[in-house]
Amino acid sequence: MRLLILLAISVPFICAARDGSGQRETESRKAAPRASVTVHKAEPLTIPPDAKQVGDNTYLHTDSNGKAWTYTRTPFGLRKAEGTPESTAKTQDALPEMTATEEGDSVRFTRKTPFGKSQWTRKKSELTGVERAVWERDCPPKPAADQPDKAAPGSVKE
Repeated sequence: MRLLILLAISVPFICAARDGSGQRETESRKAAPRASVTVHKAEPLTIPPDAKQVGDNTYLHTDSNGKAWTYTRTPFGLRKAEGTPESTAKTQDALPEMTATEEGDSVRFTRKTPFGKSQWTRKKSELTGVERAVWERDCPPKPAADQPDKAAPGSVKE
């Protein structure tokens, strides 16, 4: 009885190891020639020597074709993006999930993230390109109240 059970269990494994021609799969794989693969190593990304530093970790460079490139140092390595930080922010409509609120000489930014709401405050003189674009979008310039109107009713020009 044990022999019969052992035979019934082993037959499917033996059949699975052979293809229709009676050869084992491993034998047919060994007979097939392998294609040669050439591996090209990518050159590491570096900041060009004539790039201009515009931020702590941001550099601008214009190549020989006239394209502007932005190089940014990140914790994961160097990143290269086409365009300037200001132009890329304006083309993306300055991050629609980000809002700005003016608070005197500084601006408070709020952005929804997968981990909850993120808030930070930055002085107007220290804004980055993206922050400046969001601030200009959300906080339009206020009309100057202390300037006299050009043609106030009842005024006489001298």
